[in-house]
This record gives sequence, C-alpha cells and structure tokens, in this order.
Amino acid sequence: MRDSLVVCRQDLQVQLIMNDNHQSSSRLTFQDESEYLKRKFREDVTSEETGLSSDELQAAIVDIDKQRDISEPWAIGKAKLFEFLCDNIAIEIDEYDWFPAFSIWNRNKRPLTPVLNRHKDYVNKKYNPELLEEIAICRKEGIATNWQDFEHSVPDWDVIIPLGFPGLKARFEKYRKETPYYIGIGIAADASMRLVKRLADRANERLLRDGADWTAERRKRIEKEADCLESLCKRAPQTAYEVMMFIYLYWYFTEHIDHIQVRSLSNIDRILTPYYDNDIASGTTTEKEFREHFRHFIWQWGSIDNYWGQPVFMGGTKIDGTTEYNHLSKIILDVVDEEALPTPKFQLKIADNTPEWLLDKTLDMVRRHRSL
Repeated sequence: MRDSLVVCRQDLQVQLIMNDNHQSSSRLTFQDESEYLKRKFREDVTSEETGLSSDELQAAIVDIDKQRDISEPWAIGKAKLFEFLCDNIAIEIDEYDWFPAFSIWNRNKRPLTPVLNRHKDYVNKKYNPELLEEIAICRKEGIATNWQDFEHSVPDWDVIIPLGFPGLKARFEKYRKETPYYIGIGIAADASMRLVKRLADRANERLLRDGADWTAERRKRIEKEADCLESLCKRAPQTAYEVMMFIYLYWYFTEHIDHIQVRSLSNIDRILTPYYDNDIASGTTTEKEFREHFRHFIWQWGSIDNYWGQPVFMGGTKIDGTTEYNHLSKIILDVVDEEALPTPKFQLKIADNTPEWLLDKTLDMVRRHRSL
C-alpha cells in the first residue's frame, strides 16, 4: 500500500496524501458475469496500480485549478483538466466484460463538478448578477425551480464513427488554428487517444499476467477486446463491435470525464447494420456473439441506471421512402426484451412505412414494461 502518490503533469506536482484505510491494490472479486455487469458502475472495479480513484482525481484537479493562471483562457484550462483526468484515471479490463472500466463510476460525483461550479459562479457574478437574483426570487417565492443547463449534446455519429479517434484528430489538424478553442481541442484529442492506448495496453497486460487462469472463452474475449482497442488507436471502426466500443468510449469521455451529457447513443440499428452484415459475411463474428456484445453494451447504462435514462433511437426512413427497420432491428429488440433494463431508453421512429411486425413486437414489449 502506498502512503502517498505523486502525480506529475509537466511542471506541476500534486501530492496526494492517502487515508490510512485506503483500499489496497487487490482487485474486487465477482462470482459471475451478471454480478460484475450490475456492480460495474455502482462501485470502483478498477485497480489502484493503474491510476487514481475518482476522489483522488477530484482532489488533484481542484488543487490544479486553484493554482491555474487566471489569465489563461478557460478553453485551454479546462482542456488541461480533461487531459489530467485521462492520463491519471484508474482503468481495468475484466474477463467478465466486453467493455473497459474506469474509476470515475459515479456520474453524480464526477471530479470536474466543483471546478465547473466555481467557474460558473465566477462567470455569473461577472456577467449575469441580475439573472442570479431572478433565479433566487423564483425559488424563494415558489414561482419556479430553474437553473442554467449546459449539459446536453448529441454527437454527429454519422460523421464521427467513419472517422474514428485518429480521423477526428486528423480533421482537427487540417483546420487547426492557434486560438484557445483549437488549442483546447488539440489537448483533448491527444489525451483521448492516449487513454485508448492505455486501455489496449492494459488488456494485453492482463492477458499476459492472468490469462492462464481464465477459461478459454474469457481469454478469447479479452484477446478480441485488446485487438479492438488497438485498432481504434490506428483507424476508424470496421466491425459492429468496434462501433459499439467507439460509441461507449466517446460517450464515456464526454459524459464522465468532460462532464457533458450525451443525449443519444445514435440511430443504433441503422448505424450498426452495414457493419453487422459485413461481419457475418466475412465470418468476423456470429449472430450469437453479436447478441452478447450488444447485451454487454446496454448493460453499461443498465449498471449506471441514471434516473432520467440514456436515450438511443431506432428506425427511420431511407431516402427511397422505405423503412430503416430490418433484420438487425429484430435482434436488437430481442436483446432489449431479454435484459428488461430500465435504461437505455430506446426511442422508436414511427411512420406510415413502419412494418407491422415492429409495431406488434414493440407494443407487446411496452405491455410488459420494457424501456421503449
């Protein structure tokens, strides 16, 4: 057990003094896959040896922010905090899961919260004092409960999935300007890619260290996860599993690290269909394995279980007027039905061309309280 942990970021050194009863580096144990998936976002399932806990990260960045040069543009200052979190967050690759784990697991206690609140108060007092007074009066007199909400975003998945992390970085470099906004984007892009590389390295490390103790099935799972993460370091997603991994990581980096809600996980059946069809045709995966991938995918949000739910949508209309609902839509709805999770909440696009089977299946699911 370490009594202290020194974290260096360029010329800044932060000394974190650990509590006497700080958790040791021994990992939590789980009885089975189901238990792990349920607990993954209910407690810290990462290893201390890989980085800092959420509380340690928060203590560090609060201190960093207090020492920050106030003349530094906020776009750069916040990007550096994002970078610190990416470089120092504890991670884990577990044989029970197709997706990585991170030490920032409690979305109601994200490390950036106190820093963002401090910045918001500074901006409000400087530019919006009258707005603060109006909000206070509304609350005091019971007129309304209101607040400033900067927390909704929907990534343009149709654009960013074909780019992947390297493509996003290349597009940024093409349009790069030496302004605070672009400097901040550059810092965040580099940090994101380093974190993906850390995940890939951790997967390979666990294979070497613990793979002999796993079943052949679980060892194969981590081998594929390592390959997936390594591929995402080099190129855009090319398989349905890689697309799901990209969506999960992009969502996590945005929501849990950068502190901005991602209010859609994409038009999931339409997005995944060409990748899934190619996977089946090439023998890259099977329908059975895809079902397992997708089950683990939705369980990430099933474990988080935020009370407002995580939106994702299905269906739509093609340019030729026919429906987007297809064979993969049925498979996805089967998995959603079987898992019976309250979130993600699947939103369905309905039009005159929506097939009868889709209406029959989903209305039956609604009758049985599925998250549609």
